[in-house]
Amino acid sequence: ERINTCIGCNQACLDHTFGGKLTSCLVNPRACHETELNYLPVLHIKKIAVVGAGPAGLAAATVAAYRQARAG
Repeated sequence: ERINTCIGCNQACLDHTFGGKLTSCLVNPRACHETELNYLPVLHIKKIAVVGAGPAGLAAATVAAYRQARAG
């Protein structure tokens, strides 16, 4: 699994930490939420369509592949 590189924005990590909020990351939305975001495998293999190749489309395709769905 690849790791997203920090962009040094210090917005969601340091600002939230110093503000007493739950720490997060703008580059890696799963950071600090590892126990909350559990993706279960699909019961039956599904074929899905991912529309778009922007950040949301790529994230959707990644989760679908992790859940063993077939993106086409």
